[in-house]
Amino acid sequence: FYDPVKGYYDGNKDADWRTGCEAIWETVESEGRSAATLGFIGNYSSEHGPTATHAPKEPTWAEAPEDPGRTDQVIE
Repeated sequence: FYDPVKGYYDGNKDADWRTGCEAIWETVESEGRSAATLGFIGNYSSEHGPTATHAPKEPTWAEAPEDPGRTDQVIE
């Protein structure tokens, strides 16, 4: 789709595309607790950084690790 400010959406996971909503991990963080996200759309903002205490930067699907790499992230 096309956004008049941001241009064409290219399928990236950037949280800055979400407007007017808050993810559950952001609610947890706003209550003073920490949260972790892995592979969720919107877990990282190109403008504001991670949206959770533990949120790896994966701006595109192609940059996300395959299952073995994801398993390593969970264990870490």
